[in-house]
Amino acid sequence: MEHSDYRALRDRLGICLPVLLRSLDHCGDSLVRLVGLDTLHLMLDRAMAVEVQGFVPPLLDVLAAHSPLFLEGDSLSISLVVPYCASYMLLLSKGRDGRNSWCQEAVNKFLTFGSVHCRASTAAFRCFLEHGLLPLLLRDVMLMAPRLQELMELLLQASESTDAVEVLYAWRALQVLLGGHMLPCVRHFALDVFLRLVFSYFTFLVSGPPPGLKVYSSTEAEVDFVSPVVAAMTSAEWSMVEQCRPALREALQASIRLLATGSRGKLDELLVELQDLSGQSRLGLLEFTAFARDALEVVQAL
Repeated sequence: MEHSDYRALRDRLGICLPVLLRSLDHCGDSLVRLVGLDTLHLMLDRAMAVEVQGFVPPLLDVLAAHSPLFLEGDSLSISLVVPYCASYMLLLSKGRDGRNSWCQEAVNKFLTFGSVHCRASTAAFRCFLEHGLLPLLLRDVMLMAPRLQELMELLLQASESTDAVEVLYAWRALQVLLGGHMLPCVRHFALDVFLRLVFSYFTFLVSGPPPGLKVYSSTEAEVDFVSPVVAAMTSAEWSMVEQCRPALREALQASIRLLATGSRGKLDELLVELQDLSGQSRLGLLEFTAFARDALEVVQAL
């Protein structure tokens, strides 16, 4: 099926889908569920929206019944998150009319799955962000409008994680919100976003490695400042920070530019206040203001 043409499934979804749903409903084996959910994702990706709408109740039922459970020792548990989130995201994007009661209920359940169930596992939550929430925001950000408060809390908390990949996806999702149609509402979170920008800058861009680690990045000299968050990291977590640092730098710079565009001068006021506090703090607040103004110069030069 991976090599089938779109037309091969058009008008045939009604034949294939019930068989797949029955298979998933009568088998609890993790491997079967993995293959079944991956097949569901493929079918939704190639399905006509009008065909999918005719199968909304059984699709919602199967997604509710087969949400991944992260059991200790089950190596397939995390693997199930990717096709599950991808399938859910495609179903929601094909039912974009948020006035449909089933669509908004499904959005609520999807966000709860990520914010509650996936939080039990860092790897699962990263999969939720990468394959579920972020693609859904890129396709239709307004679907999440009724749950904006909860969504912002989820992303702001994720931006404080010790996992660099999770932080990266959180900032990319925040960029979609800062640059989308929900900006008038997101603007109320400007101070919260700004504080997380400062936090991420010191933790992931300028901090030195955790104490006791003798291996330093070949492109980075030893520095005096070590973030308290970094101080508690393992060697593997710090290695991930070093790998993600260029992407995180770009994400933070893009977020600063979007925040400046949407905050109506509020960001500049915050930078001035931060610069005034720099003499009273041991942190390099002056360096952050310089970093932020460098990012803003790109906008001003255009």
